[in-house]
Amino acid sequence: MSDEKEIARIERGYGRNIVIKTTVWKEVLYVDIREYYTDKESDELKPTKKGIRFSSDMLEEILEALNKVKEEGEFI
Repeated sequence: MSDEKEIARIERGYGRNIVIKTTVWKEVLYVDIREYYTDKESDELKPTKKGIRFSSDMLEEILEALNKVKEEGEFI
């Protein structure tokens, strides 16, 4: 059984959003960060292949890396 919870939705424009969700699967918590688009026919938000899912045990390491990018201004 999979339990999903939407944590945040960030609008990118042109019917696209970045959606952050948590999912529990086989008693493991996962974080999913994925781009979604609004389907023009059904007006539903649907996922794209652009994104990443990782187990929550990696969250702290990923947050540290993202904060390093933010602090050091290592933007391309």
